[in-house]
Amino acid sequence: MKKRKFSMTGILFLSFSGMIFFFLLLITFCVSANFSQTFRESSNEKYENLFDQANGQLSMVFYNMSTLSAVLDNSPELISAINLSSRGNNTYERLQNEALAQKMLMSASNYYPYIRNITILKNGNRFSMTSSDLPPIPELSEDSSVFEALISGEKEHLVLSAEDSGSYLYIRAFQRTRIEPSPGILIVELQADFLNQCLESVASDDGAVILAFDAKQQLLYTNRTDDSDFLQEQIPLLASTASGEQVSLGKESYLLTRKTNAFSDWTLVSLVPASASARILYPIYLQILPLFAAVLAVCLLLTFLLSRLITHPFRPLLSSMRRALTGDFSFRPYATRVTEIDTLISGYSRMVARINSQIEEIQRIEKEKRKTELEILQTQISPHFIYNTLNSIRYLALMQDSPRIAEIIGSFSSLLQLTSSHPNELILLSDELQEVSCYIDIMKFRYNAPLRIRWEIQENTRQLKTLKLILQPLVENCFCHAFPQPTDEGQIIIRSRTGQGQLILEIEDNGKGFSHTGPGLPASSGNRHHNIGLTNIQKRIRLWFGDGCGLTIRSLPGQGTLVTLTQPILEEQETTSVEIQPKETNT
Repeated sequence: MKKRKFSMTGILFLSFSGMIFFFLLLITFCVSANFSQTFRESSNEKYENLFDQANGQLSMVFYNMSTLSAVLDNSPELISAINLSSRGNNTYERLQNEALAQKMLMSASNYYPYIRNITILKNGNRFSMTSSDLPPIPELSEDSSVFEALISGEKEHLVLSAEDSGSYLYIRAFQRTRIEPSPGILIVELQADFLNQCLESVASDDGAVILAFDAKQQLLYTNRTDDSDFLQEQIPLLASTASGEQVSLGKESYLLTRKTNAFSDWTLVSLVPASASARILYPIYLQILPLFAAVLAVCLLLTFLLSRLITHPFRPLLSSMRRALTGDFSFRPYATRVTEIDTLISGYSRMVARINSQIEEIQRIEKEKRKTELEILQTQISPHFIYNTLNSIRYLALMQDSPRIAEIIGSFSSLLQLTSSHPNELILLSDELQEVSCYIDIMKFRYNAPLRIRWEIQENTRQLKTLKLILQPLVENCFCHAFPQPTDEGQIIIRSRTGQGQLILEIEDNGKGFSHTGPGLPASSGNRHHNIGLTNIQKRIRLWFGDGCGLTIRSLPGQGTLVTLTQPILEEQETTSVEIQPKETNT
C-alpha cells in the first residue's frame, strides 16, 4: 500500500495549528476550571453570608427569649404569686395568685409576637399564659433528665422542636439560686413561622435547596417540602460532609454550604446544583466562544503565513531537483537568511556542478570512443591485409621448400590473429597459452635458442579466465634476461594450477637469475623495458583483482627465477575462444 505523502508546508501548518489548538483548549479548560472554582467559592461565600444573617436573626430571637427569661426570673410579683399559689390552702387565694401569674406571663409575651405560650413548672404545679397543654415531647416528661441538667446548671438552655404542634420550645431553669430549695422550669413555646421567616431571606435564585435540622438530625425546615422525606434520609450524609464540598444526592450533584447556630445547635444547609454553575457560566462561554474562534482564525492565518515563509526558500531548490529528474541540472545558487538553508543550497550547487562536469567528461569520452571505434572500423582492413599477405608468404616459402620460414610466418600470423581477435580484457587461459606458444616459436627462431619448453597445465584451468597478454611479457623476460646467450641447457617451465580459491600461474627458468625473494617487484635495473613490463602486469592484476593478488618473484644468482602470478578463479561465462588454424610443416 502506497503511503500518503504530505508537503512540508502542510506538515508545518498542521503541526503549528495542532499546537495552537491544543494550547487554546488548555487555556479554555483552565479558564473554565477557574470559573467553576470561582463559582463554587462565590456560591459558598454567598450562602455563608446569608446563613450568617439568618443565624443572626435566630440568635436575636433566642437572645430575646434569654432576656425574657431573666426578666421573669427576677420578677418579685411573679415569684410571689407562684409561691403563694403553691403554698396557700385557701382556694380563692390560690386561684387569685394563679390568675395574677397568668396575667403577668401574658403581659410578658406581648413584646414578642412569635411567642405562642409561656409555661412555668414549679413545685409540681404548672403556670401558663394559656390553658393549652404542652406539646407531647418525651423530653418534657416529669422524669426527664433534661430538667435535671437544666436545674443543675449542666445546660444553660435547650431548644426543642414539636413537630405535631408546629412549634419550638425554649427551655431553661427558673429560680435556680442557692437559697431556692426547689427551682422550676421555664418553657417558652415559639411559633414555627419565625424560623421560616428567618430562612426566607436566604434567596435561592440558583435553584438551591435550603434546609435546617437540629442536633438530633431532625429536619426543621426546607424550601422543598415535596422532598422532605428524601432530605430527612440524607441528613446523616449532609452532616458528615464538609462545607464547600460536593455531595451526590440521587442522580444530582450539589455544592454544600453549612452553618451551625451556636445558640440553638441548629444546622443550616444549602445545596446548590452543579448544573447551576453551567447555567451561570453558559453566557460567559457564549462571550468567550467568538473570541476563541477569532483568536483561532488569526493563529491559523499566522501559522499558514509562517509555514509558507519557512518553506519559501526551499522552492527554487525543489524546482531544480524536479528538473534534475528530467536531466536538466541547471541551477543558479541564491542566498537566504537561514544559515542551514544556505549550507544546503551551497552543497547542492557543488553537487550539481560536479554532476555537470562528470556528464561533460562522459560525453567527451563517449565522443572520443565513437571516434576511436570509427577509426578502428576504418583500419580493420589492415589486419586482414597483413594476415593474407603473411599467409601468401608462408605458402610461397613452402613452395620454395623452406618449412622453417613457413612455420615462423604461421606462428606470427596466428599470434596477430589471437591478439587482435579478443575485444575483451579477460580471455580463456587456453587462448592465453596458445598465444604464448606462438610467441615462443617466434622467439626461438629469432634468437636461435635451443631452449626446452615444458608445459605443466592442469586441465581444469584451461577454461578459467585470465587477463589478456599477461604471460607473454614474463616469457619475454626469460629469453631476454635469463638466457642472454644461447645455451643447450636452458629450460622454461610454464605451470597452471588452483589452490586456496585462486588461479596460480608460474613461469620458471634455470637462467642466470638475480638477487630477489618475496612479493613485489625487484629494484629498478638498467633495462627500462624489463621494469615497465613487470610494473604494467602488477598494475593490471591489482586494478582488476585487488591488492591481495599480483606477482611474487623468487630468484638467486646462478639458480634461475620463479615468477608466480595469483588471481581469483574466474569461471567461463559466454566466452568464445578464437580458433587458430593448425600450423603447416613440411614432412
